[in-house]
Amino acid sequence: MVVNSMNKKVLLFALAICCIFGVSGCGKKEIPEKYKQLMADKSGKVVKLCFYGSPEEIDPIKAAEMEHDKMFCNLVYASPLRKASNGKYEPYLLESYETSLDGEELVLKGKWRQGLKWHDGKEFEPSELEYSLEQMKVPEKNSPYSESAKGIKSIKNDSGNLEIRFSSNSIKYLDMLCAGILPEHILSKDKIASGTVEEAYNKFIVKPVGLGPYKVVDNDKDKNKYMLLEPDTNFFDGKGSSRPKIAIICSFELQQTISDFREGLYDWMTAPSMIAEQLQNLGVDNIVYVHYQNPAVLTWVFNTKNEKLKDIKIRKALNLIMDRNVAMQTFGNGAIELFDNLLPVDSKSVNADERLNEGKKLLEEAGLTDKDNDGFREFNGNPFTLGILVNNDSMSRRMIAEKMVERLKYAGIKAEIQIVNWNEFVSGKLKKGDYDTALLSYHIGKDCSMKSLFYTKKSEDLDSLNFTGISDEELDSNLGLLDMAVTSEDKSNAYKKVNEKLSELCPCAFLLRPSNMAMVHGTPVKTIKSDNALWNDVFDWKLMFGKDDSNL
Repeated sequence: MVVNSMNKKVLLFALAICCIFGVSGCGKKEIPEKYKQLMADKSGKVVKLCFYGSPEEIDPIKAAEMEHDKMFCNLVYASPLRKASNGKYEPYLLESYETSLDGEELVLKGKWRQGLKWHDGKEFEPSELEYSLEQMKVPEKNSPYSESAKGIKSIKNDSGNLEIRFSSNSIKYLDMLCAGILPEHILSKDKIASGTVEEAYNKFIVKPVGLGPYKVVDNDKDKNKYMLLEPDTNFFDGKGSSRPKIAIICSFELQQTISDFREGLYDWMTAPSMIAEQLQNLGVDNIVYVHYQNPAVLTWVFNTKNEKLKDIKIRKALNLIMDRNVAMQTFGNGAIELFDNLLPVDSKSVNADERLNEGKKLLEEAGLTDKDNDGFREFNGNPFTLGILVNNDSMSRRMIAEKMVERLKYAGIKAEIQIVNWNEFVSGKLKKGDYDTALLSYHIGKDCSMKSLFYTKKSEDLDSLNFTGISDEELDSNLGLLDMAVTSEDKSNAYKKVNEKLSELCPCAFLLRPSNMAMVHGTPVKTIKSDNALWNDVFDWKLMFGKDDSNL
């Protein structure tokens, strides 16, 4: 069944009304008694977090499916380095570190903190880092760090000192060292007292043991739906005794969840941006709305090797024709509109009708005309039909693709949506270049690294995400500079040049950067735009981590 965009918006609004005023009929599942008591606690010794949706992947070396997964992993696990909200790499389990170059190799030298202990009280062995890095290479793990781990040339741990050599000067290796370390003494087949590795892992993933500031003391029988975290007194900063417990309650039942939040049973909760926006518009009292930066950028990718899109005028026309408001309607007002590149633009100065007309002119110049007057353009005498590829598990992209099809009609372009599963989407279509255009979310954080996305793909470059097929020496040079871990050159200038080149070559159309939305109690009602990612703001709460400059 296909629901048109207007009906979807009405449905969402009706759901928001249902949530706000407590209309029955959405179905309620019984919360375990233990968590009812925690939710009712008013002592301030328990922080109650409500996730809309539950963490799906709480193994730190695997790909996080949701922002909740990252938040959980950052509370429970710890890593040699930590990537701060400003994009800089800070020492974490390492007391200090430095990077240098030895020829083409990147060398990291660091000093481990003393007295590190796992949540089960066992002393941390620096060699356990090597176990985690090896696990990243295991194909069954599907770790996003697998190719980076293969770039490790050597690791030395000696008297509390660490030295790692990597094959190239890339920040992807520093990113890898921001992944939480796994407990070898629990998971390695050489350390397991009884049973299989699989049995040990299945037991571990329900009640993980990490080196982070919080330990899991309870995970209800509904895996990851109700979890209780307590501060670990062994954590290296010595502040465990001053931190509150954290009760995590996960739900898809918006009516009951928002009702419970308004009654003060939760301190903080995530909400779909459209729902939170409706709540905000209706003026619900005593709620502070927090927009968190999302590193994902919704991108309309063009296959530049495809005959339909080899002409840069056609690609630029598509970028101009697409009204960013079609995506904004899905993600809500917290999203940031993007246009010809990633540099900020005042969206109020952009006229969608003028861009549409400019796009039509470029299509005419490229030879796309409607000679038979059927309302759609032809190319070289043949009907021009544009495919938009989306993966079947992303409802938001499917909704946006439907609106894009309607928008393209205004320019005389017939478009068709192609929906496939994720494996076919990536391996069967994108990697093989068997598509016209595709809707993707590109992860572009504050370090601005985009090498894997647009760098000229080599045949052996297995971790390349350059599905556009674009190749340009000047672009490669500046992308390489942005990716360097050690450099004396100005990266901000390189970032500007990359964006200028992306505007010139137009391998894709950047549409918007969505924001995550959370709600906390506060007066007066206001909206905060946080520079942090969602999981980092909770990580920086002064209530838990002693930072005085946090908004929360």
